[in-house]
Amino acid sequence: MAFFFDSHIHPSLKKQFANPVEVPVSGLPTVNPWRTTDTKEFLKALNPLVKCLLRPFVESSLASQASLTQLTENNYKLAILVLFAPDKGILELIRSNKGFYDIVTNGGFGNILTKGRFDSLAGKDATDLDKIDPFSVIKNDLDLLFRENATHQKIEKLIDRNFEPTDADPLHAVFAVEGLHCLRNDLKETNPDTIVGQITTNLDSLLTSDHKIIAVNIAHTDFRNDIFANQAYAADGYRENGFHEDHLRPIGNGFTALGELIVKELYSREVLPDVKHMSWLARKQFYAFRDREFGNHGIDAPIVCSHAGFTGCWFDQPGEERFVDFIVTSKNKPNSDLAAISNEGNFQRKITLGKPCKQLDGIGFNASTINLFNEDIVAIFKSNGLIGLSLDQRILGYTEIIFDQIDDSPLTDNVSMNARGLQDVNLVTDTDFISQAELKAEPLFGQVSQNDNRVAGCVRLETFIQLHPIGGGNSTNVKDFIHPRHFYMHILHAMQLADRIGGEVAVEKMLGQTLCIGSDLDGLIDGLECCPDATHIGEFKNKFVQQFESYLENFNVSLPASLPIDKVADRLFFENGRDFVFARLDAINALP
Repeated sequence: MAFFFDSHIHPSLKKQFANPVEVPVSGLPTVNPWRTTDTKEFLKALNPLVKCLLRPFVESSLASQASLTQLTENNYKLAILVLFAPDKGILELIRSNKGFYDIVTNGGFGNILTKGRFDSLAGKDATDLDKIDPFSVIKNDLDLLFRENATHQKIEKLIDRNFEPTDADPLHAVFAVEGLHCLRNDLKETNPDTIVGQITTNLDSLLTSDHKIIAVNIAHTDFRNDIFANQAYAADGYRENGFHEDHLRPIGNGFTALGELIVKELYSREVLPDVKHMSWLARKQFYAFRDREFGNHGIDAPIVCSHAGFTGCWFDQPGEERFVDFIVTSKNKPNSDLAAISNEGNFQRKITLGKPCKQLDGIGFNASTINLFNEDIVAIFKSNGLIGLSLDQRILGYTEIIFDQIDDSPLTDNVSMNARGLQDVNLVTDTDFISQAELKAEPLFGQVSQNDNRVAGCVRLETFIQLHPIGGGNSTNVKDFIHPRHFYMHILHAMQLADRIGGEVAVEKMLGQTLCIGSDLDGLIDGLECCPDATHIGEFKNKFVQQFESYLENFNVSLPASLPIDKVADRLFFENGRDFVFARLDAINALP
């Protein structure tokens, strides 16, 4: 029987927005994360008009599932469960869409997403959004996660490596905190010493209660963490679905002095900074900080990125495919996609990006800066770190296009018509935003490559349409062919990069140590059609075993002799993550 691990999974996130059924000692209302929500409970709230605008968001982002019941019944034996207090940006996003918020207000989602609970988190209006104590939400999450279900099942804390799972064992959990704001009590506090004191005091309270905190994300989708590190833009899917996400666009500048101080505090407790959600410049400066501080402070811990996709290119490596090569501009308006725009006085640069692909087959990467450049992958690999591969279709490089039913023209703006320098070439694109401060620090963001051949190698609209027999929506072809290959392409890319680093030995390490599943399931993601929730993980692994080697043959690539496909699957889906957690528990438990 196969076992499963996940480095970033959210069994309790959406339950935070549900109607309370219990009131624990903390006084915060909760619902049971063992309950699996039926997608129909979301969809029944949508009238025909709203369905047109919101159905994709409801069917994918809200329907992504990983309840404790699903995890237990599908043989997840170990997971890094994510503790998360919904940040200000996400709460404002929900409120910003009138159609969606009206459904919440009118009780259209029943007990699943209610105005009373939403207002208890967000306040009654935007002026109240900083009043919630995020750490109280984290404590409530923990109280909830360790309750029994109706049949007296419960999950267990893993506290050391003395764990050899059997089919009868329950899910064992260690933890991550997604965003430093989650460890704060007062989000209006501005004194750096007080902020550091709140974070370390709250973190220590978790650690002394034997909640093994493996990692903490420094940034998230909210400017409140900019005092530590600037965020990468993470909301293009919401923008496409009609949400006003302007306030989620990055405005900060790199990795800050306060961020360095907090990271040292984390390292002193053997808690790892998680680089996911940090901007490219913040990540680059973080790696430089580690190198600089290595001799002085003994920072020899691995780097982790818990739920990631790859850009498929370098940020800036001479002679190689670089980020700038995939910036798309219109043939007739070459600077239109590079204009600086103002958001309440904060300037960002909007960048339209083509999707780099290995072949002209419609399968491409998302080159947005939230994803890992080759420089990131190399840094994580050399640190003996861990990369959790996200199961979010947009992160892995797929962007759905909604077509007009009359003339088949694209209704969404993720298409670039007549790309620069190329006659009648139309590309499927992603949108990124770069803060003005980081634009000045990284001039490459404002350039356009002259290598039109690399733009020509991106995913073309015509090829994309050919792969969608029903005109661009979800289809059997998407589920069975397109989405699995986005996942396979990431593993192939990591193998090829490892081969350049150190040949077959490095490829063995990449497959047998570095990569794992970091799905982000039950977060607000667009799950893969072939694995939209935790019940499909076994089927997804079997598909990988059956198809991956034949996929590699298309590129004249083979698995290392020491790692047959069954073993690669076991390593990716369970053993790499398990061994990484064991090593981190050893480090934590060795502290005086």
